[in-house]
Amino acid sequence: MSDVEGAVLQSPEYVQISLAAAMTLGLVKGKFWRDAKLTCMNLLLIYDDGCKANCAYCGLARERESSDSFIRVNWPTYSVQTIIDAMKSCPDAHRVCISMITHRHAVRDTVAIANQIRSQVDVPISGLIAPTLVTKDDLLAMKEAGIDKIGIAFDAATEPIFDQMRGEQVRGPHRWKRYWECFKDAVDVFGKGEVGSHFIVGLGESEEQMVRAFQRVRDYGGVNHLFSFYPESGTALETQVPPPIDQYRRIQLACEIIDRGLGDYLHFRFDPQTGRIVNFGLSANDLDKLINEGQPFMTRGCYGRDGRVACNRPFANSAPGPSLRNYPFEPNEEDIALIREQMAGFWVDPMPVIPAGKSPRGIRKNPRKQNRIYFFAPTIKHFETDEFKNSREPFFVPVSITGESCDLNCKFCEGTLLKGMYTARTPEALWELARMLKNNGGHGLLLSGGCDMDGIVPLEPFAETLRLIKAELGMATAVHTKLMDEPLAIALAQADLDVVMIDVVGSDETMSDIYNLAGKTVADVEETIRLAAKYNLPLAPHVVIGAHGGEIRGEERALEMLKGQKLHSLVLVLLMPLSREEGQKMAGVDLHQVEHLFRMARTRYPDVPLLLGCARPMGKVQKELDSLALRCGFDGITYPAEGTVTQAKEMGLRPVFSEYCCALLR
Repeated sequence: MSDVEGAVLQSPEYVQISLAAAMTLGLVKGKFWRDAKLTCMNLLLIYDDGCKANCAYCGLARERESSDSFIRVNWPTYSVQTIIDAMKSCPDAHRVCISMITHRHAVRDTVAIANQIRSQVDVPISGLIAPTLVTKDDLLAMKEAGIDKIGIAFDAATEPIFDQMRGEQVRGPHRWKRYWECFKDAVDVFGKGEVGSHFIVGLGESEEQMVRAFQRVRDYGGVNHLFSFYPESGTALETQVPPPIDQYRRIQLACEIIDRGLGDYLHFRFDPQTGRIVNFGLSANDLDKLINEGQPFMTRGCYGRDGRVACNRPFANSAPGPSLRNYPFEPNEEDIALIREQMAGFWVDPMPVIPAGKSPRGIRKNPRKQNRIYFFAPTIKHFETDEFKNSREPFFVPVSITGESCDLNCKFCEGTLLKGMYTARTPEALWELARMLKNNGGHGLLLSGGCDMDGIVPLEPFAETLRLIKAELGMATAVHTKLMDEPLAIALAQADLDVVMIDVVGSDETMSDIYNLAGKTVADVEETIRLAAKYNLPLAPHVVIGAHGGEIRGEERALEMLKGQKLHSLVLVLLMPLSREEGQKMAGVDLHQVEHLFRMARTRYPDVPLLLGCARPMGKVQKELDSLALRCGFDGITYPAEGTVTQAKEMGLRPVFSEYCCALLR
């Protein structure tokens, strides 16, 4: 929403405001995850001809394909007066930050807006400035207008990366030397400790280079503010992935040590080959205390009158959830325990949504080449062992478009798998559900439901809503159906899905006797696979072992049917017994036959992520299956049995964890 619809709204009368700030002021309805609250009102100058810079990662870039969002959310437009009036009655407005864009009127309008705010509201004001435009006299004018702190977004830690991301190499106006000149001028005008840098981790720098940049800021009398790279769709870096979270945690610690004066760059030790931090220059006891404080992992920004960070930008560089990069509140004991897991490399945060048809740089197809093994615990259900547990947030959930109804009622399921799923019977209901999930920490959903008599889940009417859920809410989207016809394949191709799951059956008897698909054969499964290839769907086939009453029948053929196909991932599951009789059948399955199929899948598809899915027997059989999957070179296991993570470590593998569905692994 904005003050005026259809009119050209420009600064200095109008500004854009961050979605979080609009929520704090009550201008937009919304709920913060874990009751986090933004206490700095982030304002962004706005002009009809936009920003003249062209930074490779920025949502405001001159050559961005679209400009519907900035930092992955909408920034609604309001008059400055409307925002001032809202601040007058908002006890949580502890600071205002006026953010310039690269535009010829930006300096003039920043001063005008600061004067307008100061004349009506007693609140500290920061200015996030564009050094390319700003002179020392401009800085003096800003101080006179009431601005008491300055932010300068270097973003890149080195001159070559700065030029590559913001300067001549992207036809941008910014220059590294000018930024540092302006930084020193700002410290001269505003004083030591009143000028902050912005750096983004993950633009190609080494950890050593980033720590050196922190030290330079400290030596000049500034403080460091820190972000983790997170891709914005439509930008030149939309397919680049964030830095590993263990790397970000190390750099956060380094930043805290530098800014507090607990040590400096010369006290650190770095790997001579990679530049990775190997010693922080503190004793083990002091480092442990610093981690336990939690403060190094909180958002770094300008302070309010209460001496706390006001500009805590709740989710500026990650989505809310267990993979939160900058905590907008003090981390609790559970958060600190998770941070320690992350620093040890025992966690991989979910990947951001990647536009269809593009491969994210930095994700390798075979995690085992990195000695990694992924463990998944999607919040389809609560999962907890001594080695791994998921959160209680609706991080990734299943949704049924048919409720508990299914026309097929396959013999091993009879609709039981639909119980406990969220229900959305219409596209409108799905959209409202997705919004609710997003507001409560949701990152993605699996849309499925009961099949019709042709083995198709009627997903076609939901395709456009799925596209919007991904595009506007930034959630990962997956669907699951047994078979597809061409209209459904076309619809799914337009939905920009992250993954499409189908069941691959290699036995006509299993199709008719177990799946109750009268008149359907393996040829119909092959047609579904062909349609997925024709419309370039990100296919994650599921091969069910033992579906025919616990017998191994047609599974080898099912694996062969996928040969030559472009697969997103390959998931093997076993008949999950839903009755005592079926459990007895499953317990009698020959594990030697299962091992043969496991090794066949690994050999046939060496470069495809091979995963052991959530559907499989529990108890002793589960432990044996998990151990077998490890030995056969699987890339991921869902809901691992107790002891599986320990076994992986003993095999020299590096466990990493995710709350997404395993099929989303690239």
